[in-house]
Amino acid sequence: MYQYEIREISKSAFDSIQDENERRKRLTELDRDIEAELKEVIANKMQDIVDNLNRHGHSLKRNISLEDIDETDFCERHNDRTCGFRVDSTVTISSGYNGASDCDYQAKE
Repeated sequence: MYQYEIREISKSAFDSIQDENERRKRLTELDRDIEAELKEVIANKMQDIVDNLNRHGHSLKRNISLEDIDETDFCERHNDRTCGFRVDSTVTISSGYNGASDCDYQAKE
C-alpha cells in the first residue's frame, strides 16, 4: 500500500534529499499514503458505530451525493430533503520535515 519502501522514508533518506521541492513532494505523497490507510480503517470502524446506533433505533444510511462520495458520512433522513441525525468524520493528515515546512513545533519530553 505504501508508495515508498521504509528505507526511502527513513530519517536518513529525508536528510539526504537536498532539493526542498523534492522533499515537499515526498511529504505530500507520504500524506496521501497515510490518508489512504487511515480512510480504510476509519470507514470500517464508522460502519460498526453506525450499525450499533441503528440497533438502538436509528436508521442511519450512507449519505452519497453526486458531488461527494464519502464512506464515513451517514445520515438519518426525516424526509427526502432534510437530514435529521448525522454522523461523519474528518481527518487531516499533516507532515513536515526540516526545510520543507514552516512548522514551529516543540516536542513534549
